[in-house]
Amino acid sequence: MGAFGLLLLTCLFVGFVAGDQLGLLLVVGVTALIFTHIFQNVGMTIAMLPITGVPLPLISYSGSFVLMIMFGLGLVNSVWIHRNAPA
Repeated sequence: MGAFGLLLLTCLFVGFVAGDQLGLLLVVGVTALIFTHIFQNVGMTIAMLPITGVPLPLISYSGSFVLMIMFGLGLVNSVWIHRNAPA
């Protein structure tokens, strides 16, 4: 849980130092997707939420979802790399 918290905080930090509004919105969207899936999966595991079959990001094997999470984290990394690009 600590590693997921660190991942989410790091993604939000990248979003807030982004060079433009699009980078901020992109990173916040990817972070919200990851947070939602973590919240839903942990809630199912501790029997607080109904079971829906949502995979845990980067842990559960679900093929295309793992690919999309990696793609989203790659976009976050791209926003970090291009944060000081001249306008």
